[in-house]
Amino acid sequence: MNKDVKIKIIGAHGEGTDRDVVKSETEGLYYERGGKQYLKYTETDAETGNKRNALIKIEGSTVSVEYRGATDTFMVFEVGKTTRSMYITPMGSMPIEIETESLTVENRQDSLEIYIHYSISLSGTDMNKASIHIYAS
Repeated sequence: MNKDVKIKIIGAHGEGTDRDVVKSETEGLYYERGGKQYLKYTETDAETGNKRNALIKIEGSTVSVEYRGATDTFMVFEVGKTTRSMYITPMGSMPIEIETESLTVENRQDSLEIYIHYSISLSGTDMNKASIHIYAS
């Protein structure tokens, strides 16, 4: 089943007064295939106007997020695990490391909500706290 959905995303990086929050809204597609759930959408960077395609896959207790566009990345979130990937930009690639602290997926009759709290390191920097809340209806 394919379903057009409205998607709201709230991402936060940092803690306390150094916390940076980014909110966005877009439209996308929700579908299920092979026992997995997917959200597919295009987002536009508010500062640069660059667009990138996003695909979120929910499989059991794992959520993966793939971005393709001006920058490419693939992130995997699974509680208690550290995952590694690459953040690919026109200027070169940088390694990312993600430690997922908590992950909740709430399926309702007319909506889907994903909450992820994690720490992230880019190119070996100190781990920074981050979170993402995705709501699709």
